[in-house]
Amino acid sequence: METKTGNIFFERISVFGNESFFSERTEGFRFGFNGKEKTDELYGTGNAYDYGARMYDPRLGIWLSTDPAQKKYPFASPFSSFGDNPIIFTDNGKTLELGGDTKTALVDIQSLVPQQYRSQIQINSSGQIIFASYDKLPDATKNYEGVKLVNDLINSSNKYKYSVGNYIKATSRGGFLPKGTNESSGYPPSRVVKQVLGAVSNLSITPRGDGTSTTDDLMPEKGYAGSVRLSKGTFYTLNKEEENVVHDRNDVVFHELKENFLRTEGNGGKGMDYNSAHNESASKANKFSNEVNHKNDPSPGANKNFVPDKK
Repeated sequence: METKTGNIFFERISVFGNESFFSERTEGFRFGFNGKEKTDELYGTGNAYDYGARMYDPRLGIWLSTDPAQKKYPFASPFSSFGDNPIIFTDNGKTLELGGDTKTALVDIQSLVPQQYRSQIQINSSGQIIFASYDKLPDATKNYEGVKLVNDLINSSNKYKYSVGNYIKATSRGGFLPKGTNESSGYPPSRVVKQVLGAVSNLSITPRGDGTSTTDDLMPEKGYAGSVRLSKGTFYTLNKEEENVVHDRNDVVFHELKENFLRTEGNGGKGMDYNSAHNESASKANKFSNEVNHKNDPSPGANKNFVPDKK
């Protein structure tokens, strides 16, 4: 039953067999239950609401993916929320966010999984990555290095950011600002700086620990445990014959994100030093390249040369 009053509609709806509930909607109004934005362009009109950490299907009353923090609560169903008690608990799921050129950043993240599953990796209205229907993937596919990495980043209790562009926001650990950074606001020990070094930035709450990097004083911007930035362009190295060896961009994306994840929460959650994380991510990156690009790339982390895209 539907009754019209001005521009407001009141419609009788069925919620699990009970037709005594009413919902209110406005013509062209893009927000639904709990004020969450509807994602009509992805799932059809009124079929899914964007809760930030995951999508909700109001027709069935279920989430379309598992809880991003499920590893912290093994005793609870990964499809539940708020500890099944929304009056007492809140759900502030942390996840992987995109920054800078988000369109290119999304393509980069999608390139970490096999071609036929890339459309399942989507970005919501908050700039966060979701992996739709992950649980329906074949078990063998879930074991692919790129698929595992994306799922680990999304389901981590930490918050990560991947950006594409020439700058990255960062905070200082409290020491001197390294060369190549510009202070934009704030004061020690949590100054906000804008790093402009090279084509790659890889920042973690865990210090590098090798004492060789000019960025060791920098941490991700406030609220993030790890942050990676890549410029738009082509990465390559020179082999022994002084010939250019071009790396597939997704090999570099995987290597940097994997290294960042290991530095931040590898070693049983304690974090890893740079050298250990770098070496392990390089090994995993070669396996990733075989799985997705069907070729070897033993050194995607050795990006000594970079050619930016032409504007």
